[in-house]
Amino acid sequence: MKLGERPTLRDEIADELRRRILAGELSGGQRLAEVALSEELGVSRISLREAFRVLEAEMLVEWLPRRGVRVIEPDPAELGVVEDVRMELELYALSLAGERLDDDWRARLEQFIEDGNRASEAGDVAELAAANRRFHELLAESCGSPVLQQLLRTIRQRSRQFQPSGDDGRVQESWDDHAEIVSSLLRSDVGGAQRRMRIHLTQHRNESLASFDVS
Repeated sequence: MKLGERPTLRDEIADELRRRILAGELSGGQRLAEVALSEELGVSRISLREAFRVLEAEMLVEWLPRRGVRVIEPDPAELGVVEDVRMELELYALSLAGERLDDDWRARLEQFIEDGNRASEAGDVAELAAANRRFHELLAESCGSPVLQQLLRTIRQRSRQFQPSGDDGRVQESWDDHAEIVSSLLRSDVGGAQRRMRIHLTQHRNESLASFDVS
């Protein structure tokens, strides 16, 4: 993949490396060879280092003295903390979203449900997975707080590092949960949305604990 020189090049590089890390294409503990990566992406080493700094701030990579940069390896001992923090942030975001549910946001959420259900009925797993990712972005946007959006993005990324690879059935289960959460919001049932979110994230936590054999 070649990335063109643009004003947002640093973020473009960071987006691509972040995607690879969260998809497991770059594994925990793996060193990121600066020369090889700059050649593969068609970017300067200076731009690559700037992208590394972005990912370092997100706790996805770390600099090692005289050894370069490597992907941070998730520490199973931190899993419980990550999931507890995520739970509180997600529930708080739902409460804020409920307070800001005007006509514009209702229309956006209704369109989200319609698009996701269409993908579900068609059995389009790729599209449904994209809808699941969009759910989290939409929730963060709807809370109306840039600070909370950034906190949610960071903690979700940390959480995804612990997440076992899911099968097609899990994608459908996630959509069912997400659709129910949004439907509750549309009914102005914030409490119901929060209860479903708690169940959803507890299941995610349990799967992650099991994959790392953490009790």
